[in-house]
Amino acid sequence: MVNHIDNSQLVPYGNIRKTHGHKGNFVVTLENEALLELEPDFIFIEIDGIPVPFRVQEMSGTRDHLITAVSRVSSGEEAERLRGAKVYVLKSLYDEQVDLDNMEELSLYHLIGYSVIHSSGDQIGALSAIDESTANILLILETKEGEEIYVPFVEDWIIGLDHQKRLIELDCPLEILVLNEK
Repeated sequence: MVNHIDNSQLVPYGNIRKTHGHKGNFVVTLENEALLELEPDFIFIEIDGIPVPFRVQEMSGTRDHLITAVSRVSSGEEAERLRGAKVYVLKSLYDEQVDLDNMEELSLYHLIGYSVIHSSGDQIGALSAIDESTANILLILETKEGEEIYVPFVEDWIIGLDHQKRLIELDCPLEILVLNEK
């Protein structure tokens, strides 16, 4: 039986920057320094918009120059086709090894699936996705009615995080929330 991995089970790890040698190795640039501590058995490389798992054979280096060898990539040409691809790891591995109370280590992707409330006590929805396609990072919240609300990510607006309850408390202007209403 094949287990399907969807994006909510993954967190960004880095990007494939370039090839390294002629045996299929490549260089990954990590999202942040804390990720260097992870020792993933698998990484997921985004190919045609789909996260494809690869077994890690070897990793060594620094945050900006992590030389990586994976199964099923054995030539420089194969590695070259992966240049620029996004790399992910399982969220469960990240959860086990990253200090959840350290905002510098915490990725926003870790918070996907958390319920979001406003500081007024009103339930807003659940964090369903992160949009980094523009200069401003957007949190995409899904209401219980199935509507999407886009909220700019401002770290100071996050006034409470409860990992046990999987809850985020935001103190953003209420006008931000009504901008999305039809």
